[in-house]
Amino acid sequence: MSSVQKMLDSFERSKILEIYFLRIEGRSDASMSKHYGPLFSIELSEMKNYLLHRDSKDSILSKVLHVTEQA
Repeated sequence: MSSVQKMLDSFERSKILEIYFLRIEGRSDASMSKHYGPLFSIELSEMKNYLLHRDSKDSILSKVLHVTEQA
């Protein structure tokens, strides 16, 4: 297991998704706890792959992540 995967495993899925979409939109949330800072340093592609493989049964998430890739 990679160090990125271990770090992502330590966060809630909802927070990973929230930060993923904040970053896709080019925004940052300065009011967010510093605890979540590492999520802003991970490559978006790594976050997306993690989410797709962690929740492979979530077909809606898969579709949304593929749409954001094309945008």
